[in-house]
Amino acid sequence: MYTYFLIAQPEEIAGLRTESDVLSFIENLQTQIGGFYSRERIDYLSSVFLKEERRSLATSEKLEHGSQFFQIDSKLVKQVAAAGQDELLDASVPWDEGAWQNAEVNRMDLAGFLLEFAELCKTAVAGDKNVYFVLVEE
Repeated sequence: MYTYFLIAQPEEIAGLRTESDVLSFIENLQTQIGGFYSRERIDYLSSVFLKEERRSLATSEKLEHGSQFFQIDSKLVKQVAAAGQDELLDASVPWDEGAWQNAEVNRMDLAGFLLEFAELCKTAVAGDKNVYFVLVEE
């Protein structure tokens, strides 16, 4: 399962029906990120940055094969956007230890993702948009 991240308004998500639509939409973003991230691992970032458990919101929008879009908690997006580089790099440690236990993942890869994710969040906050993700079967 591959996870695509995008920034958009709700009406923009409504027009995305296929993985190809998602890829075309993402091509126009300044920061393009994706990878193998579960909803639970993404939501765990709230514990790291907000010190509380928050869940991404399931939207009513789905791709035609059933993959659902989720909106990342806006409070988390704002906190990640405001985080400095050191804070982002340091966050990879508790994220690794809390969400990636028993997974063979490189903590440096997690740190790199967090830096890219922060750029996406900054763009979303600046444009008054939401951050979404969709999990697509490969």
